[in-house]
Amino acid sequence: MVAVDPYTATVIETYPRRTGWYDFADAIHSDLMLGVTGDRMIEVAASLSLVLVATGLYMWWPRQSGWRMALIPRFGQGRAMWKSLHGVVGIWLSFFLVLFLISGLAWAGVWGGKFVQAWSQFPAQKWSDVPLSKDIHASMNHDQREVPWALEQTPMPASGSDAGSTGVTTGVVTMDTIDALARSIGFDGRYQLNVPKGESGVWTLSRDSMNTDSTDPMSDRTVHVDQYSGKILADVRYADYSLAGKAMAVGIALHMGTLGLWSVLATPSSAFRSCSFASARWCFGGSVARRAQAACRPRHCRKNFRCGKARLWLGWPFQWRFHWLDWRFWQC
Repeated sequence: MVAVDPYTATVIETYPRRTGWYDFADAIHSDLMLGVTGDRMIEVAASLSLVLVATGLYMWWPRQSGWRMALIPRFGQGRAMWKSLHGVVGIWLSFFLVLFLISGLAWAGVWGGKFVQAWSQFPAQKWSDVPLSKDIHASMNHDQREVPWALEQTPMPASGSDAGSTGVTTGVVTMDTIDALARSIGFDGRYQLNVPKGESGVWTLSRDSMNTDSTDPMSDRTVHVDQYSGKILADVRYADYSLAGKAMAVGIALHMGTLGLWSVLATPSSAFRSCSFASARWCFGGSVARRAQAACRPRHCRKNFRCGKARLWLGWPFQWRFHWLDWRFWQC
């Protein structure tokens, strides 16, 4: 990236883009730095995590013991305390955990890209009488995703027609006049400006939570301007997104920690999740799990069979091909 003095056009500073420690951690979190293979691995892990949350809620759901036993941990000694802590923390955090998992899965390549995102894209047909390009909005992404989730698979409008509403009125379409247009139509503060690519390309003005331009995802806005006439070809706002697109705009901002105070309030849930995982490892890990499996009695088969069926049905929307998980669960 290059920082340029706007008055003298002097290069002030240059530095490589997205090479910091945050970007390194983000690359590991996104695909383990393994590309498509890593993306699929993380998608499998997130899908199975949803199954674990659902089956855990089923097993801990109060039946005869009452809600007090389910929502308040019983402190004592030994594994009974850890079991109670694991269940109580899990049931309190289940909503936040599912929210984080769903918002992450909607970015994944299979369940997200080929199903949920494909069904929830902004329909380009709303741009009446505007010619469409062969490119989609995702073509504006660079090393990482920068385009709003609800627009990634929507075709871009094309320049070169008489379509559009009033935009640049000075007659000459330059970067300066496009910036002046952006300020006049409400792009105050930070926003992104993409220059036209090719003869049919368009100027694109955008401000969204994906780029951390704002801490308010409901202020998302993307505007396309004809590179020849300066007319506004499309103006997409948060209110125009589908229900899934709106949910993802907010969910992604929360997932990425860019939702301001709400992200700060959600941070402690990570520490509590670690506590839940640690208590599970203490209760059910290693030799304890093997002894429990060996001690299984026929009277438990019916409950295990119901849980096994629940895993299949709950896992179907999230990668059915991974239901080989723990086939021993079906055996007593």
